[in-house]
Amino acid sequence: MATKTRLYISIIILLSLLPTLARALDETPGKAVELKLKADKYMAHEQFSEALTTYTRALELARKQNDSHTAAACLGNIGTIYGEMADFGRAEHYYKKGYDMAVEQKDLSLQQKFAISLVMVNCEKGNVEEARKYYNIQMSIPLKPTPVMRYYALNNQSTIAMAAHDYVTAHYYLSKVRQYIEDAGLDYRYLCTTYGTNGSIYMMQNRTRDAISNFLTELHLAKKNHDAKLECSISRELYVAYKRAGDALQAQAYKSRYLVLSDSLFDQNRMNAAQNKLFDYENQLNDQIISSLTERSRMLMANVALFLFFIIVLSVLYIKLRKRNRYLLEAQQLLIEKNKELTRQDDTSKAMLRKYAESIGQKEEQDEAENTEGRPLLTAAQQAVLLDKINRVMDDIAVISRQDFSLNMLAELVESNTKYVSAVINENYGMNFKTYLNEHRIREACRRLSDTRHYGNMTIQAIYEELGYKSGSSFVQAFRKLNGMNPSQYQKLAAGMTNKEG
Repeated sequence: MATKTRLYISIIILLSLLPTLARALDETPGKAVELKLKADKYMAHEQFSEALTTYTRALELARKQNDSHTAAACLGNIGTIYGEMADFGRAEHYYKKGYDMAVEQKDLSLQQKFAISLVMVNCEKGNVEEARKYYNIQMSIPLKPTPVMRYYALNNQSTIAMAAHDYVTAHYYLSKVRQYIEDAGLDYRYLCTTYGTNGSIYMMQNRTRDAISNFLTELHLAKKNHDAKLECSISRELYVAYKRAGDALQAQAYKSRYLVLSDSLFDQNRMNAAQNKLFDYENQLNDQIISSLTERSRMLMANVALFLFFIIVLSVLYIKLRKRNRYLLEAQQLLIEKNKELTRQDDTSKAMLRKYAESIGQKEEQDEAENTEGRPLLTAAQQAVLLDKINRVMDDIAVISRQDFSLNMLAELVESNTKYVSAVINENYGMNFKTYLNEHRIREACRRLSDTRHYGNMTIQAIYEELGYKSGSSFVQAFRKLNGMNPSQYQKLAAGMTNKEG
C-alpha cells in the first residue's frame, strides 16, 4: 500500500513538472533558429498562414535569447508574406524594423537584402524618393557583388524608373536585365519578373495587348515550373488587363483562376488567426517596452524565515486573486451587457431628441453673440436642434471613421461653428469632442467584436483601421480607457457569452 502511494505521489509530481519542462525545452538555445527554418519550409510550400504563425513564435524566442540575426530574418520574411498579400504598408513596416536591427548589429548582408526589399515595396506604393534612398543604400554597401545582387542592381533601376513613369528608361534597363539573366544563368523566377514588369509598364502606357502578351509569357513560365504563387499574381494581372481590353470572357476566366489560387494560398480564417497572434505579440512587446522605461531594477532579499513568510502570503494572495479574477470576469461580462444596454438607451434618447427637434417646425437662426462669460448664447430649442444634427452625423459610421474627421468638419456638416458644437457636446455629455468621437468609434468596435456573424472574418487590425485609427496602440489605449480591457479580451468574452446564449 505504501509503495503504491509513493508511486502515485511520484506520478503527480512528474505531471506537475511537465509544463515547466516543455517551456524549458521550447526556449532552449537554437530553438528560435529551428522554428525559423520550419517557417521557411512552410514558405517554400506556400503555406503562408502556418509560416506567419511560426515566424511570430521564432521572433518572440529570438528576442528573448538576444538572437538579433534570427529576429531580423523573421521580420524580413513576415514583411515578404504581407507583400505577397499586397499589403505593402505592413510589408514596409516589417522591412524597416528588420533593416534597423541589421544596422544595429552591423550585418551588411542583411542590410543589403532589406534595402533591396524596401526599394521594391516603396515602388509598389509610389514612393519614388524613398525607393531611390534605399537604392543608394543598396549600392553603397561594401560587399562583393554576387550574380543575384548584380541582377537586383539592374532590376531595381528599372522598377524605380517605372514608378517615376519614365518608361523609356524602364524598358532600357529591362532589356539589360533580361540579357544579364541569360548570361548569368539565373532561374525562371528572375526572367518572369522582367515579363511581369514589362507588362505593368505597357499597362501604364495603355498598350493593353502588349501587356497581355508579356503576362501570358510569364504565366507560361510559372505553369511550366508549377509555381502556384506566381500564377496567382499573374492571373490577377491578366484579369485586369483583359477587363481593360473589353474581353469579358477571358477577364472572368482569369478572375476565377485568381480567386481559386488565392483561396488555396491564403486561407483567410487561418491567416486572420495568424495575424491576430502577431498583433497580440506586438502589443505585449509594446507593454514590456513601456514597463521597462518606467520601472527600475528590483532587488529581492530573502532568508529562510522570509521565504516561509512569503509562501504563506502568496498562498493567501493566490486564493484572493482567484476570487478577484472571478469577480473581474463577471464585471467584464456585465460591462459587455451594459454596453449593449447603453446603446439601446442612447438610440431611444436620440429618437426622443429628434422628435422634439422636429416639433420645433423650423431651423432657428444661430445667434453668434457671446455672453459675458465668453460662451455662445443658444436657447434650449436651438441646442436641441443642433444636438440632433450632431447626433445624426455621429451616428454615420462611414463619416466618423474618416481619418481626417475633425471638429471643424463636424461643424461644417451641421451648418454651425466649432464654438457652438463644442459647447453643446460639453454641456449635454460633459466631454470634449475628441472623447465624444472616441466613444462612438469604440462603441462601434465593441459591436463588431461582439457580432461574429457579420464581422467574425475580420481581424482586430482590420476593424480599427476601418474605424479611422491610424495605429493599433492608439486604438488599444482608447479601448482600454473606455472598457478596462484589451480588444482581444473583449472579443473572447463576447464570443463566450454568445455561445452560452446560443
